[in-house]
Amino acid sequence: MLDLLNRKIRQMYAALADLSSDDLSVIQPKITMSYGYLYTEVDFNQQSDEIELANAASLLIANIASLKDHLKAWCKKQGVQFQGDALINGNRAVALIHDLWNIDKHAELNLPPRSGIKPKL
Repeated sequence: MLDLLNRKIRQMYAALADLSSDDLSVIQPKITMSYGYLYTEVDFNQQSDEIELANAASLLIANIASLKDHLKAWCKKQGVQFQGDALINGNRAVALIHDLWNIDKHAELNLPPRSGIKPKL
């Protein structure tokens, strides 16, 4: 069971790595002059495919959120009380991830969102 949990955590890291790059050569700052001031703007998504980014983000969210079910199974086998739902409901950042995952899976929520809002990427 610990092997499965370890694999899920490694999958989270792999999905996160898909959203990052060490290649800073693709980042081209945009410099503009306005009202006598020089402004610099950097778009870190330059040359990124929107669908690939959305897919990588969905995969990362799913890997994080599905960890709850794996931890719940582990707790049951170990005879440990599972407190994952309390964590999700008590931490807005965790609740947002769970809401994003549920919306992605089901297209809409049939219960009020745990985060108090209906998030979207």
